[in-house]
Formats: sequence, structure tokens, C-alpha cells
Amino acid sequence: MARFIHLLYVPTMNCNMNCRYCYLGENTVELESDKGYLETLKYAVEKFRAADVMPFHISLHGGEVTTLSKENFRELIAYISAYYDQNAQILKD
Repeated sequence: MARFIHLLYVPTMNCNMNCRYCYLGENTVELESDKGYLETLKYAVEKFRAADVMPFHISLHGGEVTTLSKENFRELIAYISAYYDQNAQILKD
């Protein structure tokens, strides 16, 4: 029987909001473009599944995920949506 986890994923540390309360401070400013964000998520999910661990919820955190390009953001959301579709019955049970 699989173990179920909440997967908190950080696809980018970039952020353009400058919130005064942000604990990341300067760590979100003028970073290089994030590459491999989707491959990293896919790799993590595959490793979890191989270990019989099922992410029941994938949430995005980090910098500001909407600083990804529209194409990259949509690709990320499409992957997560497809993951839920493919595993719907397991997650419902």
C-alpha cells in the first residue's frame, strides 16, 4: 500500500513582488532563468512512485511561480493536471 504525501515544489526562486515580510530577501532578485523546473518535478514524482510514495497534493512554492514564462507556467500546470487525471482513482480511494 502506498504512502501518501503532500509534495511542496519550488519551480523557481525568482520573484518580482518585493514583499517586506519575505524571509528570502535578496535571494529572489535578479536570478538567472530557471531551467529544468519541469524535468526536476517529473524526476521527483517518478522517484516517489518507485518508492511506493504517492503525492496526493502537489503545491507550488518558492519565489513567484508566475515569473515563469507563460509557456513554461502552462506546461507545469498541464503536467500537474495530467498527474491528477492519471491517478484520480488511487487518490479518490
